[in-house]
Amino acid sequence: MKTLNVGDKVKVLKYWQGEGVIRTVYGHYSGYAVEMTTGPQVGFGIGGFERDEVEPVSEPGMKILTIKRSKQGTGLKVYGTLLGESGKEYKFAYFRRPNFRGWLCTCENFILSKFAQHKNCKHLKFVRAEVGRYAATIK
Repeated sequence: MKTLNVGDKVKVLKYWQGEGVIRTVYGHYSGYAVEMTTGPQVGFGIGGFERDEVEPVSEPGMKILTIKRSKQGTGLKVYGTLLGESGKEYKFAYFRRPNFRGWLCTCENFILSKFAQHKNCKHLKFVRAEVGRYAATIK
């Protein structure tokens, strides 16, 4: 079973009904304190559960498939592919050149509206949340 950490979304299997977020990990992952986000116990505080009483919630969200750092001197710093919520693959990149600095994505929303507004699409927000603002965690 996957070890769960603080901030992970879980589904409670016994006693309470619904989903929640882990707020504290007891001992050597022997139990968890869960704050409920759905169900009748929302707002009643935090409940303690054993390891076998919770399971991780698999999110159907986005996933980074590949990500690489490019060679020096090209202006392209990081590039990769992302699997979107709809199941489509999108390409993204971070450029740093004298006349342009920023993130690019191949999704329709970014190309048609967000780029002109100097904003990021949800795919770029996800990538930046995963790897950092300037992708500093990528080696």
